[in-house]
Amino acid sequence: MVLKLRELLIKQAAIHLHNFSSDSCQCLTATQRERILRWLASHDCLSLNLIPSIRQNLLSIPLYSLEFYKCNQLTNDMLIEFAEASHFSRLKSLIIHQCTQV
Repeated sequence: MVLKLRELLIKQAAIHLHNFSSDSCQCLTATQRERILRWLASHDCLSLNLIPSIRQNLLSIPLYSLEFYKCNQLTNDMLIEFAEASHFSRLKSLIIHQCTQV
């Protein structure tokens, strides 16, 4: 499978999210942050250990769209954490589909 450069960058940012400081993520747009979070969810990489990094690096600015599809790691507690971190003030779309723990 051939990945586009953008997809490779999103994947690497998601994999190494815990190594980033909040300052290094300031240049990410809301769309890029949404893609990183979507990648984490779709590759079963959401874990309680990663929640602080997600809160600090991805949810520090309001996001417009969140999508969780067949993410068996997503829980109600994680959604509450995300909501408290972002307040979803600009959220236009929230899709939670076939997430067994929600």
